[in-house]
Amino acid sequence: MRGLELSRAYFEAYGKPMLEEQFPHLLPKLAAGLFGSGSECFGFDDEGSQDHDFEPGFCSFLPG
Repeated sequence: MRGLELSRAYFEAYGKPMLEEQFPHLLPKLAAGLFGSGSECFGFDDEGSQDHDFEPGFCSFLPG
């Protein structure tokens, strides 16, 4: 599984429900995504790049 797919599944299973439960008033203003300089952030990861920093995650962004 590629890093973007892994992170999307993680967000759908854990991040989104947590945000909906704890911060429903912020959802219309919130953006979520994968951020960084790793190959998984750009969709260029492969089996060889899974040997370092390969784990699910997401970042959430709010304006201001």
